[in-house]
Amino acid sequence: MDLMSKKRRWRDPRIGGQAAGSAFEVAQKARVSILVVLNFAQIEEVVFGKEGMKAGLREGDTLIVSSTIAPLQIRDLGQRLEANGSRF
Repeated sequence: MDLMSKKRRWRDPRIGGQAAGSAFEVAQKARVSILVVLNFAQIEEVVFGKEGMKAGLREGDTLIVSSTIAPLQIRDLGQRLEANGSRF
């Protein structure tokens, strides 16, 4: 389990967590990532922003988004990631 969180308790290695310094680092370490943020702007920042996940995702990696966003937004995100070989 690789975690990037401002809440220190989630970084506790006793529960299997490894701290990551960026979303890019999470994508490099994990084959499956669950993204839990507030809105689509935050999703785009985490995935496509500076040190974002997209650059660290490999072919066959899976990104699960657990945010309430419009269907059109999630389809757009999926198409952009699938062009890179990631599953969405």
